[in-house]
Amino acid sequence: MPMRRVLPALALLAAPASLAAQGVTSVPAAGFALVGGVSQYDYSGTGTGLHLAGRLTRPLTRVVVGEVGIGYMHYDSQGGDRVRMLIPELQLQLQLPHDRVSPYLGVGGGVAFSWISDANEFQPTLSGAAGVRVTVTPLVSFLGELRVRGVGSDFEGSAAEWTVGVGFRP
Repeated sequence: MPMRRVLPALALLAAPASLAAQGVTSVPAAGFALVGGVSQYDYSGTGTGLHLAGRLTRPLTRVVVGEVGIGYMHYDSQGGDRVRMLIPELQLQLQLPHDRVSPYLGVGGGVAFSWISDANEFQPTLSGAAGVRVTVTPLVSFLGELRVRGVGSDFEGSAAEWTVGVGFRP
């Protein structure tokens, strides 16, 4: 990787540590969240299915949060086959931090890996999110989110993922 790409990436990762060294403690620590809910989908069939995800978050500044996550859902296709979908993705979120309640908007992308019996498929995915994190204790928070997803190079598929979950900070 060329050095001109490495330096900005390192600066983004070092920003929270740099702020902490300057005595700015308003950037919270990295965390982990487990979420679950329903996905209203329109893939090779339409309906509502269970959606589960695990997400790692890292505040980059007080208002910008980076997220790495992986989601799972399954649905029944028009042909009656059970399709399983694994969705790893990255997302950047802008949050409005308050004492306990932090609403946010996010945009991201990744890949949707789906499989039916012996057939596998990779497709790009883009997502937008609107949610809120509610801090219960310094180590635990609750969150609710709507994540809208387009799947495929021409957005042949789409989903609205309504999830709630619990977040943890070490």
